[in-house]
Amino acid sequence: MLTIRPEQFTAFQSVAEADFEHRILEHLREHHADETVRLPEGDFTIEKLSDERMLELIRYGLKRARGYGTTWESSLTSFVVLMFVVAPNFDEQPAIKEVLKDESIEANLRIEEVWEKTSENDWNKSAEQYNREAWFF
Repeated sequence: MLTIRPEQFTAFQSVAEADFEHRILEHLREHHADETVRLPEGDFTIEKLSDERMLELIRYGLKRARGYGTTWESSLTSFVVLMFVVAPNFDEQPAIKEVLKDESIEANLRIEEVWEKTSENDWNKSAEQYNREAWFF
């Protein structure tokens, strides 16, 4: 029988996480290259940001998404993409936040429920309240 020691498991986890981050990066570059990311140092399209910078932002987005209890790759990816496409602080808009914190909804399903339980006006407000500093909280 094969036994995996804790340090081996940790090594596998970090490799899997890095692979996941790169898949999100590829998705953003392929599907959202022209989106503008407003950072404290200026505005950049996704295609113009370095991989290193993009991965830094993706890691922050994953941390933020996991703060809501999200664990599925699909839900984590959706959350991070929304940070790039709408606003890094999209989840602070009250109606959106209410759904993301709703404990009656399984954490990994909340990001999908956001679409059902919020309005176009909620999303417009979220985009209007774009906080370029929110990439680094």
